[in-house]
Amino acid sequence: LRWAWRMAFDRLNPPVVKHDLAVVESTIIAHLSSLVEEQPDGAVGVPFLMDAVTGYVDDGFYGLGFCGRNEAVAYHLLRVGHRDGNARYLEQGRKIFDFWTTRTEPGFTPAAYRPNLKRFGGQDWYIHQRANVTPPPEGEAASLRELAEGHRGCLWAWKLEADHGVAQPGWLAWCRGFGEWLLTQQQPSGGFPRWWRLTGDVLDPSDTGAFNAIPFLCELAGLTGDRRFLAAAERAGDFLWGDPQTRGIFRGGTIDNPDVIDKEAASLSLEAFLALYQATSAVRWLDAARVAADAAASWMYLWNVPMPVDAPPDALDWKAGATTVGMQACAIGGGGGDEYLAFNAGEFRRLAELTGDPYYRRIADIQLHNTKVMLALPGRTYDLAGPGWQQEHWSMSVPRGCGAHRAWLPWVTVCHLTGLSPYPVSRTSGSPES
Repeated sequence: LRWAWRMAFDRLNPPVVKHDLAVVESTIIAHLSSLVEEQPDGAVGVPFLMDAVTGYVDDGFYGLGFCGRNEAVAYHLLRVGHRDGNARYLEQGRKIFDFWTTRTEPGFTPAAYRPNLKRFGGQDWYIHQRANVTPPPEGEAASLRELAEGHRGCLWAWKLEADHGVAQPGWLAWCRGFGEWLLTQQQPSGGFPRWWRLTGDVLDPSDTGAFNAIPFLCELAGLTGDRRFLAAAERAGDFLWGDPQTRGIFRGGTIDNPDVIDKEAASLSLEAFLALYQATSAVRWLDAARVAADAAASWMYLWNVPMPVDAPPDALDWKAGATTVGMQACAIGGGGGDEYLAFNAGEFRRLAELTGDPYYRRIADIQLHNTKVMLALPGRTYDLAGPGWQQEHWSMSVPRGCGAHRAWLPWVTVCHLTGLSPYPVSRTSGSPES
């Protein structure tokens, strides 16, 4: 896989289309801040689904991880707020985390995941049909990915506040409570279930997404010094690093399709294996991270797909003349394409530094810059609602240049912020195997 893809990379020599990344960051963070809502019942967050053309809220619940990404919104508001002395950003970021962390009962059950918030029923129905299980009432369920990404973001925020002299003990306690519960859910194989009912009962035992737990567990181990969390992360890594991942096959990244081969499974495995390497210094995790990175990169377009010449400009969601280099397909069997790998520009940069392999730096540059071509920026808003908007996905097959919808979700722009400013990692003392 590595050899074939790099041969194509060298032959096509994909160009980097530069963007002013400072403008990108300031535009996105201002946009996210403008979307933060405060409800009468105390709920604070950014809506899950909005129309990128009109700005209309299509689905107003607040979610963590995966598509909802309120923890990442809050983290970046805090990061930029501390850096720039922006009191509004700091207040919004803290209110989002306070909303989640103060509504948890002693201990942890998935019921703490969405207090007083409804689940996206249509998507849950699809998930449970795929898993061949009975949906719980009103779609009330929580996934490993959403839970782990949401709590990991809270850990980053807790450390960021601590570094600036602000104590947030409730945030750390919330994360530790989830970590303790997660240890009880690890399967004998080392994997973790994919879905739970809000009661805590396993809804979908599929373990293909076990990589989602690893970065959170590594981070929690590093910040608390509790090596039980690192041991659980290493068990999960040992489970994952077997057939078929050793053959470059990564599956089960998105929460709505448990076993499909998809790009996000490779990118999430890259994050997981780099987290294990950071925590243990064990070279085998760096080797695994390279395989995952090569698989993730292979989903990228390395050439410009032409838009239909007979299509009226206003009929195309992907505008003619904008490069498709760096955009990525989503999954085997459909799903269109998106800019998700912008999330991992930092991981590719880190791999370049750790391995001395220049390909990873070139991939990082493409993911930092080219992924912004359809992001609405000042002076280039296309037909979108204004600066900061971007639709979720597009098709490069049929109908070429259009998406199944023109919706925006928080992940769509959070991915750009995360690639621009990778999340911190906490180092743990070496594992017994190191």
